[in-house]
Amino acid sequence: MEKSATICKWCTCCACCTCLFVTLACTVVPFIFLTVTARFLRHFISIPGLTHVEPIKLEEVHTKLPLAPASYPDHLHGILWMDQEGFISNADVFHGTPDLALSFGDTNYSTWDARTQAVKVEASGASWQWMNNREAYMVARIMRSIGFFYLFEVHEADSYVFPSSVPTYIQVYPSADLGLGIVLSLPKRLMSFTMVKMTPPPGKCPPASGASRDEWTQCASWKHASSSFLSPFLGGTSHCYAYQIVDARGQPIQPYFDAYVAKGKAARNGDARFATLFGISIVEESDSFVMRRTHVQSAQKKRDEL
Repeated sequence: MEKSATICKWCTCCACCTCLFVTLACTVVPFIFLTVTARFLRHFISIPGLTHVEPIKLEEVHTKLPLAPASYPDHLHGILWMDQEGFISNADVFHGTPDLALSFGDTNYSTWDARTQAVKVEASGASWQWMNNREAYMVARIMRSIGFFYLFEVHEADSYVFPSSVPTYIQVYPSADLGLGIVLSLPKRLMSFTMVKMTPPPGKCPPASGASRDEWTQCASWKHASSSFLSPFLGGTSHCYAYQIVDARGQPIQPYFDAYVAKGKAARNGDARFATLFGISIVEESDSFVMRRTHVQSAQKKRDEL
């Protein structure tokens, strides 16, 4: 009885977490099964495109990551850096992923869809920058193996669907292109990533030298909220902040660009021998890397054109 009572404290009812385990069995297990099966068959049936790794100096990211075309919404221009672990801001994410910056300009993979107000960004593609460390090698390779991408769905503040009091936000859907025509996107009820556009207070930004975390936080471009169906059991929704470090013309935005460079250098811990275990060839002294396809067009875009 004491054991049951203890379990009930962590659940919304006294059914010994039956609902939780059933949910896991009905969602996570099938997802893993489909991922493994599709990955196995992919070698023999589909041709997703070969990859190679390109080292990138942090100070040159604005010349390496492809920028979004001028026809894209203003919110998708330039380059963003997600300060997931609170290097300069008040983030409360337990553990961030080992990536650095992203852009929306990889038009060889996906282009802006004006009808759905959305664009796909491949997490292991030309517009996604990774740190140079062991964790990044593993995560990047796994994401490439399952065709992982994010679907960014933009909701403008002045849209007729929403009242003007609602700020611009982007709903981000974690997704996987498993090959064989199998594309999965997690619904918001299971996992939700939301980016809300922030409005810096007048006269407060950019932050001065020696600024506090609070001062850096109020100058962020976006507030990112992450939650899942397990959040009530894991401390609730977590937050971090994103900064635009490069503008639409490809020019660094200070002091956010320098903060991004400092974070990248602090996270650098290259291990060339370990990287080869994941099919990655990289110089240990490299600042970061991106994964590129040798094929001009990805399998995803070819299917979109059919």
